[in-house]
Amino acid sequence: MTDHSPNDRLRLLDGFRRRLELDNGMGVEYLSLGKEEAKRLGEWIESARPPAAPPKTARPRPSAKPVPVPGGRRSASPAPAPAMRRPAPAEKWTGFSLVPFVEPVDRPDRRAELAELEKQAHGCEDCRLCEKRTNVAWGEGDLAAKVMFVGEAPGRDEDEQGRPFVGKSGRLLTDIIEKGMRIERRSVYIANVVKCRPPGNREPREDEIAACRKYLDRQIAVVGPKVLVAVGGVAGCALLGLPQKSSGLRGNWREYAGIPLRVIYHPSYLLRQRAYENDRTEADRVTWEDVKEVMRRAGRDG
Repeated sequence: MTDHSPNDRLRLLDGFRRRLELDNGMGVEYLSLGKEEAKRLGEWIESARPPAAPPKTARPRPSAKPVPVPGGRRSASPAPAPAMRRPAPAEKWTGFSLVPFVEPVDRPDRRAELAELEKQAHGCEDCRLCEKRTNVAWGEGDLAAKVMFVGEAPGRDEDEQGRPFVGKSGRLLTDIIEKGMRIERRSVYIANVVKCRPPGNREPREDEIAACRKYLDRQIAVVGPKVLVAVGGVAGCALLGLPQKSSGLRGNWREYAGIPLRVIYHPSYLLRQRAYENDRTEADRVTWEDVKEVMRRAGRDG
């Protein structure tokens, strides 16, 4: 086929348009051209169209700049670094409890027995501590608790309120129970070896402990905990029947009437250590280890 310039092609197309207009757009004139002429005209129409734009492609990322080397030569571009995987989001911590909190169950029989015993304690005059007491700090908590805490004696705040562990030491013990063990304070049972405050917050004497022992023994028997926690060495010695100031009690499992017993540091000792060092101390760390052991032992059969 003879080549034509673009102008020639446009003239032919313009003539073809006029022929169609004369034929009222019916295309009769186009058909009269014959097959050969129609083929040539179709080729010209196609060739007159502007070339289609190439499809857009993603621009390649610029490669790493070549590293210059001595002598003016360029080293080969380093291999692209492997794509870094985004770390998986950390699982949200929802807390845990090895000693699950159970709503205290009302035990009318146990409550009645301890209420009668508490009434006796309020009128007790078996030792000299009764002379200056304001209130008897009897005990409180779940009467079916898995864990029972036993301190040595009430302090000033406990004497005023008639409750165990409500002063500074009590607040720390509550933190140990609720923030450390992650159970509510009311789901454990808390009592003291002696129920009346010794003068000047001194340690209770052996005769005072002996006079009050019948109350504590009955409290433990009625509650029937799976684990006993002696809060401080005085309470530990009293429960174990050891001489006061016996050493080496903390950090080991012992038994009281067949119940596993763990001795921990008294919160007042932890507070004194923190005051000296202005921070958490080694005593805090080992207390946490003891508490974890208590949780494991209490939750083992639960």
